Amino acid sequence: MHAEDDNRPVLEGLTVLDTSRVLAGPYCTMILSDLGATVLKVERPHQGDETRAWGPPYLGDPSLGMSAYFLSVNRGKRSLCLDLKTRKGREVFLDLVRQSDIFVENFAPGVADRLGLDDSTVAAANPRLIHCSITAFGDQSGPGYDLVIQGMSGLMSVTGESTGPPLKVGVAITDVIAGWQAVSAILAAVMTRQRTGCGERISIGLLNSAVTALVNIGQDYLIQGVSPQRWGNAHPHIVPYQVFKTKDGHLTVAAGNNEHFGRLCQVVGRSEWATDSRFATNSKRVTNRKLLISQLETLFAEKTVDQWLAVLRKAEIPCGPVADLAALFDGRESPPGVEMLELETSSGTTYRTVGRPLKRSGTMSQPKGAPLVGEHTDEILREMLNLDDQQLATLRKKSVIE
Repeated sequence: MHAEDDNRPVLEGLTVLDTSRVLAGPYCTMILSDLGATVLKVERPHQGDETRAWGPPYLGDPSLGMSAYFLSVNRGKRSLCLDLKTRKGREVFLDLVRQSDIFVENFAPGVADRLGLDDSTVAAANPRLIHCSITAFGDQSGPGYDLVIQGMSGLMSVTGESTGPPLKVGVAITDVIAGWQAVSAILAAVMTRQRTGCGERISIGLLNSAVTALVNIGQDYLIQGVSPQRWGNAHPHIVPYQVFKTKDGHLTVAAGNNEHFGRLCQVVGRSEWATDSRFATNSKRVTNRKLLISQLETLFAEKTVDQWLAVLRKAEIPCGPVADLAALFDGRESPPGVEMLELETSSGTTYRTVGRPLKRSGTMSQPKGAPLVGEHTDEILREMLNLDDQQLATLRKKSVIE
């Protein structure tokens, strides 16, 4: 069969059972949904994912639990409310495990054992299951949120101005990194299962994920044994590569090689810098950073952001405005290459959201809005476990489902 003969989304036909909450796990399963998988979001009765209450702002009535935080990572999923603390709830859950391909959870260490949903029980229920566990410290004990992980991982130590305190990145970046790493590991496991027929267990730790994101900064220390300083908006290894203040705002300029720098010299009217022994190579520019940057700062302050962007872009020098979110999402131009979606929920409300972060030549699924809490409980249990109205009523009466 040729690729053009199959226009289905790549993960169509795979079912993901998702008990994860907050950010890393839900981000992972949203990407899997974007790729065509059916994602069943198992939520606690009454409350659901706690991020439903992390507002304002909310979409519509706050009682619907559609906070902006929840909406950001839960599009395209189906919600099932199931009490895993009850014996019958665990039985229903294991029945769903038997019908699923992938299981994503972020139980704190020890919780799955207390629930009777330990690794061996889950694996015995479905030996083909790909089980991905996302925790703060891998399989080690201890709770942790992004703030804690950013501090422990070294990310905060290299973020901020050189004369200021350590700073966290403005979003929960360690969760996002871990979510992507979970997607990669799950896709690798899907490929392995095609060859072996066997599932596997994957462990993703936020701390380990964050440490791997240190990349060149971490490697610097491992080579020379010297803790790096904080560089603010500058780069330790490339000059000029930072934010500059203009007459009416700020812009970024990233002259990542000598060709970029040569063209920058022409644009700012200092063509002689390209052959100046102090600036001719990146190593020299790093050594003479203060001198070069002080002169560039004076020059950039003479014109507006738009004036500089026009000439910098014409010269094909990497640059851009420092945009606030109003300029990013409501400006004259859409963010280059960024997909924006308008989705609708079953309550009839619509919302804009940032779309899929990946583009592929193959077919992508058509995303739907995030689900209301427990919106698909009966539908899922009828479809997957063949439960009838009487059985559903009994489970609801016993508070197993909502």
